[in-house]
Amino acid sequence: MRIAPAALVSAGLVVAGVVIALLVLRDGGPPETAALPTRTSATMIPVTPVDAPTPRPEETEEPAPSLVAELPTVTWTAVDPSEISEATWHSAAFLLDTETGEIYSPVETLAPYEGQVGVGLGWAANGDVVVYLYEFAGAFRTARYSGPALGQLRELPGWMISARGMVAVEDGFDNVLLDAASGAKVTLLPPRPWRIHFWSPDGRYLSLEKSEIGIIPGSAIWDSETRRIVIEVPGVDVRWSNDGKFFLYTPARLEGRDVEHLGLRLVDVGSSTERVIPDALTGWSSPDGRFLVVDGTAEAPTSSYDFRIFDLVQDKYILTLRGAWPDAWFDSDTLGLTGNVCDTYDYFMIDVDGSNLRRIGFDEPRSGIGVPSGQRDRIAYSGFEGSRSTVRVLSLVTGQTRDYETGAARLYAFPGGGSQVWSPDGRYLVVYIPPGKGGLCEFEAPRPLQVQTP
Repeated sequence: MRIAPAALVSAGLVVAGVVIALLVLRDGGPPETAALPTRTSATMIPVTPVDAPTPRPEETEEPAPSLVAELPTVTWTAVDPSEISEATWHSAAFLLDTETGEIYSPVETLAPYEGQVGVGLGWAANGDVVVYLYEFAGAFRTARYSGPALGQLRELPGWMISARGMVAVEDGFDNVLLDAASGAKVTLLPPRPWRIHFWSPDGRYLSLEKSEIGIIPGSAIWDSETRRIVIEVPGVDVRWSNDGKFFLYTPARLEGRDVEHLGLRLVDVGSSTERVIPDALTGWSSPDGRFLVVDGTAEAPTSSYDFRIFDLVQDKYILTLRGAWPDAWFDSDTLGLTGNVCDTYDYFMIDVDGSNLRRIGFDEPRSGIGVPSGQRDRIAYSGFEGSRSTVRVLSLVTGQTRDYETGAARLYAFPGGGSQVWSPDGRYLVVYIPPGKGGLCEFEAPRPLQVQTP
């Protein structure tokens, strides 16, 4: 199965203590309510609902220790950009207020730790900012806090907050559902070997996954209203449509101790029917659910920086782009992408039929990978010279730009990361100190953008 560039970068951030991969989903635009297109010629396979949670397995190992929080209380302090250097702020993230231009650190006492504490920032589905603090000295420990941006944050044992304000937490062998506002326990979730995966965009369904060594891989859909598993499928990597009406997953089976991935499937949550997406491994949907962005093929599962558009109504691929990273849907027919990858990283928009390709950005200064806001009204770019960075925000409505000095901090540089770079209300940007050297294209040759239609 292909590992997408975004996953590779996120994995590097985990090692460095700036963990954002757990929250990153492909940002497909605002939810819409259009019905899922179907065709009678498509392969439909019934999926059996499960009426009760999977029984708790017999465990012989010791439960994982509970998370501890002995690091400083989270406060927000304005930081002079000239003071943000790699030497002082190791593995640190900041909030940039695009209205005032101020930059804030979530931990007032980080600097004295001299690299022994890292901080990561992300955004929860309910609009809260999530702060991760990491202590590297001695045993690796972590603390998580959540709340309004620049407001009072509360300690929270988990990170997977739904749009309805529920947080799913792994506590030893138990999986627990809590109320994010009060921290009160709501109910037990299905226990291990199920692992918490992702909430549906509307916050109703929680996907669970099991892919441990020696266990048959699988995913389950848990309904927060009925409080039971309603769908179970033999595969992993669930990705939700924007309206939560269907999900995509990669079927998998156990071959000895190895996992073999078999392709891409689409499951309608309402009818529990499954549709085969031909010659595909992973994908994510357009806002109206008609089109899929598909990565990888059966013959080339690890092909670099190519993707295709599959039309669920016509039941065929309609567009191929090479030398590009898919990024975000601007509407149901227009996709944003980074082209000329490993070279000039130009940002483009294109219609799904392959027409109206246009570059969105600047000739000078070169400004890196573009990141659109959730409202799709602005794009942020991060340019840097030596150890100094500048974030430039382009308004797609007025065409005007605004520059922000950010010291050594810059935008998270991975495709499809807008949902973690921009706050849901579009006011704040997350910037961070890159951990170490290297990047997406450290071992890749430049790839010019190519657009191919059938």
